[in-house]
Amino acid sequence: MPTSEITQISQITELISYTAPRKILDIGIGGGNYAFLSREYLDQPYMEQPVHTVIHGVEAFPQYIRSLHSMLYDHIFIGDFARVKEQIDSDYDLILFIDVIEHFTKEEGLELIRFLLKRGKNLVIATPDGFVEQDEVFDNPYEIHKSGWSRSDFREFGDKFFLYHDFQLIVYLGADSRRVKSAMAGAKRFYLLKQLFSFIKRPIRKLMATVKG
Repeated sequence: MPTSEITQISQITELISYTAPRKILDIGIGGGNYAFLSREYLDQPYMEQPVHTVIHGVEAFPQYIRSLHSMLYDHIFIGDFARVKEQIDSDYDLILFIDVIEHFTKEEGLELIRFLLKRGKNLVIATPDGFVEQDEVFDNPYEIHKSGWSRSDFREFGDKFFLYHDFQLIVYLGADSRRVKSAMAGAKRFYLLKQLFSFIKRPIRKLMATVKG
C-alpha cells in the first residue's frame, strides 16, 4: 500500500528524530509520509541560518508520484530498486525501508539489507511480523507480498534493536543503534515518571507561578 501502518508512524518518527540525520534515503516513498514528518521535525527553515535535511526517495511505481512529492524530496529515483540502486549515494545518515522488504523474497531482502548498510550509517526496517498475504493493489505488481519476517531473520546483523509493536516488526540497524535506543528508553522512563507522579503537576505549577509573581 502507498501508505503506512498508522500505529507505527509515531514510533518511526521518534527513530528519525532521535537519529537526527542530515541526509535520508526513503525507499518505497508511497504517499511521502516520512519525508513530510522528517521535514516537520528535522528542518528549521525559520532560523537565521536555515537547516535543510537532504531527502532522497525511491519509488518503483511512478503512478504514486504526485506534485507534493517534489516539495518533500530533493531527488526521487524512479524504477525498480534492483535497477536504480547503483545510482544512489553512499553517505546517508539514515535509510528508511518501511513496508517494503516483504515485497522481496527472503534471499533478496537479506542481500538488500547488506547492500543498504554499506550505503548508509543507519537503517530502519518495518514489515509485518510474519507473512501476510497480499496481491496486487491499485494495479501495482510491486505490492505483492513475497516473504514474511521475524526477529531471527536479522541475527547476522550486530548493531540493532527492535521496537515493540503488536503486529509489525520494527528494527533499527547501524552505528547509532545504541545511542538512539538509549535516548528512546530515557524518554520513555521520563514519560512513565510523569504518569506515576502526575498528582504533583498542579502544585508545581502553582509554586512556579508564585515564584514568577
